[in-house]
Amino acid sequence: MRQSLLKDTIPRVAILNVVLAIAISINLAACDEDRTCTVDEFKADRTLREETITTCANNPANLDKTPNCINARQAAWKVRLENMR
Repeated sequence: MRQSLLKDTIPRVAILNVVLAIAISINLAACDEDRTCTVDEFKADRTLREETITTCANNPANLDKTPNCINARQAAWKVRLENMR
């Protein structure tokens, strides 16, 4: 019984990991230096928002005033306000 459960679980986990990796790759490619993400896009994608904010914080001299950094921070602010309600 236990082997059957493990046998069924492992492929599902592997498939979910692949799907998650693809989704993250697509999201990371969605807003790069050539494309600016909107505030709504950052609000909808927590991972992208947090990664962008971290990247901006790690290089504020060069990135702080870029549209993606500004939009990611605005999205984070809006999400915080919405969560207060």
